[in-house]
Amino acid sequence: MISKSRVIFLSYLALIFLVLSACKKTEKDEVSSLSVYIYHTDKPKIEEFVYQKKKLDSVITFTYTSQKDSSKVIDIEFYLKSNIFNFGGENFILSKSKIIYKDKISGMDFYYYVLENPSIDGTGLILFNKDYGLLAIFNVFGPMLIFRKENDINNYNEDVFINLKNYNSNY
Repeated sequence: MISKSRVIFLSYLALIFLVLSACKKTEKDEVSSLSVYIYHTDKPKIEEFVYQKKKLDSVITFTYTSQKDSSKVIDIEFYLKSNIFNFGGENFILSKSKIIYKDKISGMDFYYYVLENPSIDGTGLILFNKDYGLLAIFNVFGPMLIFRKENDINNYNEDVFINLKNYNSNY
C-alpha cells in the first residue's frame, strides 16, 4: 500500500508536470483564404486559394490549395535553422543582396529568395516572409503570381511586379 505522503508527493509531481506542459508555447495552425493574382498579361486573373500554415519545432509548412481546382497545390517547407525553403523539389536560399521589399498592403518586410542551383528554365525570384508565406513568384517563362490575404484595391501589385522585374538577378 502507498503511504499518504507518497500520494501527496506524486500528486504534486503530476500537478507540476501539468502546469509545465500547459505553459509550453503552442502555435495554432493558421487556415484562411487568399487571392492569387495570376499575371499572364497586364490584367491578372484572380483565383481564390485556401492557405494553411503549420509550425513545428524546426520547420514551417505552407500549403496553398485552389478552391476552384483542388489539384492546384503549392507546398512549401521553410527550415527555420537554415533559412532555406523547399518548393517544387528545389531549395531556395536567401538572396545575397540583403535587399528587403517592404509591402505596402501588409506592411511586412519580404526577403528575396533564389534557386540554390539556378537553371535557365527554373522558377525565378520569390518574395517570402516566414510569418506571411509567399508574396510573389516571378517566372520568366510562365505567369507571375502574387499572393494576397488582403484585397489589392489600390493596385499595389503593380509595385511588386515592377520591383521583381527590375531586381538584379546577379544576387
